[in-house]
Amino acid sequence: MKVYGIFGNLQFDSIVIACNTAHILLPQIKDLLSIEPNSLILATQKHISSKNLNEVGLLASPTTIRAQLFGSSSNFLTLDEEGIKQTEQVIRAVIAGKQSKVAKELKSLIFQLKQQGATHIILGCTELSVAMDEDGDESLIDPLSLVVDEIIMKQSRV
Repeated sequence: MKVYGIFGNLQFDSIVIACNTAHILLPQIKDLLSIEPNSLILATQKHISSKNLNEVGLLASPTTIRAQLFGSSSNFLTLDEEGIKQTEQVIRAVIAGKQSKVAKELKSLIFQLKQQGATHIILGCTELSVAMDEDGDESLIDPLSLVVDEIIMKQSRV
């Protein structure tokens, strides 16, 4: 609400809620905006559907997983409680500016999901997108990149 007070009278072409977990508040946020925000969640769901992906793993904050923001937890492979705690530690390290120190651990978490049978893995927290170095791993689904691509395509049509 405070941010809306600052930006509420300005005109925007695009708005992105750049935090997956913040999508919990999407209905309230939408009520404050004059345009539909670009959603990391919807962009990811569209991508998965358009590619007809099945065995998809989800790396995300405990809140995002519990709230089932990407859809029913039965549709995604997730880590056990210990793996979810490790994921949260990686997220907190990135927030603290230590992403270079967690790359190995993040790759280990991704490997664990692949061992469970995941053919593709959603980086379901923006901090995970930031921490993952671009190593050309086609199995990773980066919601942040998907939304950027959506905005670029939308703007190129204007």
